[in-house]
This record gives sequence, C-alpha cells and structure tokens, in this order.
Amino acid sequence: MGQSNRYLLLGNGGHARVVKDLIERTNASVLHVFNNDTEYDACCEPDLPLMIAIGNNKVRKSIAEKVKHTMPALVHPSAQLAADVIIGAGTVILANAVIQAGAKIGKHCLINANVVIDHEAEVGDFVNIYPNVYIGGATKIGDLISIDPGTIIARNQKV
Repeated sequence: MGQSNRYLLLGNGGHARVVKDLIERTNASVLHVFNNDTEYDACCEPDLPLMIAIGNNKVRKSIAEKVKHTMPALVHPSAQLAADVIIGAGTVILANAVIQAGAKIGKHCLINANVVIDHEAEVGDFVNIYPNVYIGGATKIGDLISIDPGTIIARNQKV
C-alpha cells in the first residue's frame, strides 16, 4: 500500500486535491497531474504508479480498465485498519476511517473521512463511501455503489 515515493495523478478536481494531500502526507510526491484520460494517454512515465483521483464511480472504472500503470492502494496515516483487512488496488482510504477485522474493500474504492466499516463487511469495486458513514458488520455493498454522507447501514444488509 503506497510504496512509491513518486506518483502520477489523473484528475484535477476536489477529490484530486485530497488524494494529492494524502500522497504528500506519506512523504511522497506527485510528479504530474493529468486533467483527463486523453492527456494521460500521451503519458511517457509508465514506471510510476498512477492514482485515479476522480469521484465518479463509472468514470473511474472506465479509466481503470484501460490504464497500464500500477495503481496501489493508499491509506491515510490517521486511518485505523485491522491487520487482516483486504484492500484492492487503487483504493483510497482517507483520514480517520476505521475498518474492522475481516473486512474486504474492493479495487478503486473511495473510503472518505470518518467512515467506519465494521467487521466482515464487504465493499465491492468502484464504490464511493462519503464521509461519516457507518457500515454494519457482515454487510455487503455491491460494485459501483455510492453511499451518501452520514448514512448508517445496519449489520447483515445487502446494498
């Protein structure tokens, strides 16, 4: 998770600013920011990891399916993750998130600030969980789902 000290960033909006800050908090840097995937297509830095910093799940999926760079997961230093949590490639976990034992997070997810994902919950691919969400134990969130800020999802649910 986040082993490189230099990254490429695809996206230049508000979420990209947050991801750039996260990268810098891990003592790494962003070498170049691409405004869109057309700009990225002309990229000549294939050895550097790329973070897709776009909040729209479908757009993020479309880009991820054609990108050739490695896309590591990034975890904010203040996030708390149990030792056995599984995190997919390209996923970003932001400040003060808590992910409990046995949880599984898919690839290219956005786990925003102050999110709690309880034990054995499963989050699909290309999911965006907005700030201050609680996801109960053993809940299953499908692919391409967005969970609105402040939502509480009881345990053992399917979304």
